[in-house]
Amino acid sequence: MKVLSVASRYSHQPEEKVITISRVKDADCPYRYYKNYIETPRQTRPFESIELGIGQFFHSFLESHFKRIMAERCAIDRRHQIDVVDLLRRFRLSFLWEGRLRKPYRIVRPNYRINDFQKRLDTVGSNFNHFLLTELIGHEIISVEGELQVRTDTCYIRGKHDLITKEPATGLVLWDWKTGKKPKPEYFDEFEALKSQLGVYATWMRYKHDTTDVRGTAVFLRDELEMQSENFTPSVEQDVLAYMAHWRSRLNEMTSYPAIPSALCDWCGWNEVCDKCKELGVEAPESDLSCRIPRTQSLEAQDKRSGAPFVATAAKRQGEKTEKAKYVLSPRERARFSRARVWGIIIFVVFLAWILWRILSGG
Repeated sequence: MKVLSVASRYSHQPEEKVITISRVKDADCPYRYYKNYIETPRQTRPFESIELGIGQFFHSFLESHFKRIMAERCAIDRRHQIDVVDLLRRFRLSFLWEGRLRKPYRIVRPNYRINDFQKRLDTVGSNFNHFLLTELIGHEIISVEGELQVRTDTCYIRGKHDLITKEPATGLVLWDWKTGKKPKPEYFDEFEALKSQLGVYATWMRYKHDTTDVRGTAVFLRDELEMQSENFTPSVEQDVLAYMAHWRSRLNEMTSYPAIPSALCDWCGWNEVCDKCKELGVEAPESDLSCRIPRTQSLEAQDKRSGAPFVATAAKRQGEKTEKAKYVLSPRERARFSRARVWGIIIFVVFLAWILWRILSGG
C-alpha cells in the first residue's frame, strides 16, 4: 500500500474514505458505528461513562502541561513532574457539582462511588510522575497532542498523537497515554488495535519528520505502570496500513447495522436507545444513586481527608432528597399509613383531654 501524503490537519472527506481506530473498535457493534458515524442528523449520546471522562480530562491536563514545557524550549527534567494535588482539585472543580457528577457523566460499575475514581486518578498521576522520571528525563519535546492524517491510495487514515519526543541517543519516540490497565494477554483484538493505532502514528511521523524507524510506546497508568512498545519498520507499517484499509472496505460493505451485545454494553452511551439492550435487560446507570457522595460518611470528613471544596449544605440537602426518593409507598400502603395517622391523632387528643380534666377536677 502506498502513502501519498501526510498532514497535520484533517481534510474534508466522505465517511466511506475515512478510517480511524475508533471506527475499527465501533465496528464490533455495527449499531454503535451507525450511531457514531452514519446517522443523520447526528444525535448526542444520552450519557458518557466516567472512565471515558477521566481519560479525556487527563489527556487535556497533560496537553497543557507539555505545551508549557515546550514553550520553555528546554529538555524535560525532574521539575516537570505534574502536581497530582492540583490534578485532583481540577477534576473535582470540573466534574463535581453539589457533590455529584455533572451530566452527561455517569458511574457504570455497581457499588462504585466518585471517591473510587478520584483514588484511581491519584494513582494515574503518581504513576505518570514515576514514568517521567524514568523515561523522559533529557528528552526534547517535538510535538504535543496533534491531529494527523495519512493519505493512501485507497483511504484517509486519521488519528491524534499524544506526545512526540527526541531522545539524544535513539531519536524520535512516540508516546500514547492510557488511563486504563494493560489488556490481558488473551485480549488479542485489543493488542491488534493498539499496535495498529501506534503504527498509524509512526507512519505519519516517518513521513512528516523524514526519519527511518520510529518507536511507539503505549503507557498504561492505572494501578501499575506498564508499557507496550514496538519499533515500526517499513514492513510493519505496511501491515498496519493494509489492516486499516481492510477495515474501511468492510465498513463500506455493510448494508445493515444490527446491534451485537457484548460485555461493553453497560458502558455504551447508546444503550438507552438500543433495542437489543432493552431485550437483554441492559439498563443505563442511574446517575442519582451511583454518582452522589456516599451517605455513610459525613461530607465534612471527606472534605478534610481529600481536600474537596464541596458545598456541604447543598450536597447534603441533595443527598437527603435522593435518600428519601428511594422509599416510595404503594397506594394501599399510603392509605393504611393515613388511617393509622388519623387514629393516632384521635388517641392523642383524647389523652390530652383526659389529662386536662384530671387537672381541673383536682384529682
